[in-house]
Amino acid sequence: MKKWIYTLLTLFICFGAAPAAELPQWMQDSEFDSLFRVVTMSTLSENKKLFWPNEPELFERRSEISLRPDFRWRSDWVSLSAKPRIEIYEETPHASDPDRRHRRDLNAYMYEWKASLHLTEEITASYGREDKQWGPSILLSPSNPFQASNGRNSPKSEAPSSDYAQVDWAVSPSFQLSAMVNTHPGRRKYTMDNFEKVYAVKADWVGEGKQVALIGSVRDDEGRIGMYGLWNINDAWMVYNESGWQKDDLEVLIGTAYTFEHGGMLSAEYFYNGSGEKDGHPLLRTLQARCASPREMLQRKNYVLLQYTQPMIRDVFDVTARWVYNVDDDSQAVFLFTDWAVHDRVGLFFNAAYFGGDKYGELSFAFDHTIQAGLEFTF
Repeated sequence: MKKWIYTLLTLFICFGAAPAAELPQWMQDSEFDSLFRVVTMSTLSENKKLFWPNEPELFERRSEISLRPDFRWRSDWVSLSAKPRIEIYEETPHASDPDRRHRRDLNAYMYEWKASLHLTEEITASYGREDKQWGPSILLSPSNPFQASNGRNSPKSEAPSSDYAQVDWAVSPSFQLSAMVNTHPGRRKYTMDNFEKVYAVKADWVGEGKQVALIGSVRDDEGRIGMYGLWNINDAWMVYNESGWQKDDLEVLIGTAYTFEHGGMLSAEYFYNGSGEKDGHPLLRTLQARCASPREMLQRKNYVLLQYTQPMIRDVFDVTARWVYNVDDDSQAVFLFTDWAVHDRVGLFFNAAYFGGDKYGELSFAFDHTIQAGLEFTF
């Protein structure tokens, strides 16, 4: 496994570094680009030790250095991309761990890759590993039949990716049809998700200031309909909706965002989870929901989100503050994300989260707070 990752990484680096004159003509007519990032960060976490099947061991402190190169090569008829990863980390387990020992390890793996064949100017077939996301929502993605989580609560950690086969047909400049299926759990096999194939068809329409998508899918002989829509009422105000429906489960998210003249954006969302419960222990409910469907993320019925983002403060500083409130059990989560461009190629980031509520609160029963800080180098 590691050998072919290193081999592929070496080939990409060699191709990227070689002068164009030394490449074959068919490669000179193509495009190649690369991005190298080195991320070093430390995370402190105050959590409650939970014992559930296949749960990753919780830690109090994790320090890591990760190499994250991205490569892309494209010609008229084929496109290739790869995102190999190498990470070195050290963890201090939770104090309640009976075998409390520091863990150190080196992991090398392929986070994402894709091979695309451009059959015609309108039709493309592809296969690869990716974290498939869509939709305008911040809290989660009700329209996505593969996974509801969108990874926005942990922006510096890369969400688990899975393997997909997909065919895209650009019917017109504003309308596209896509057929896709997840064929392998990929990196998600290391989470507690139960993998099952999902077959989906997605129709996208994009107009001036408007966007609509309709998704039909089948998982384990059970159908699901998803949709999302976005409307820019004017240059400052946007409204959107994202929903999903299947037997005995309706999920609806309504959101709006307003951009001020100084660039700040205020967003608000309400999410209704039809299959959720207003009470009961959240751990038991989580286990029940995950057994029923691996895409379940939240287990109560009603949620509210408020977020304010201010980019480019003095042209170097970005900050986002997010508040998530569980209406049913009064638990809440507060997130703070900051990025500071110290240099053109060096960034400093600081992220924090606080979870409030009692031991039966969905957002507070597992964690108390987390703090993360680090540096990101780009080449």
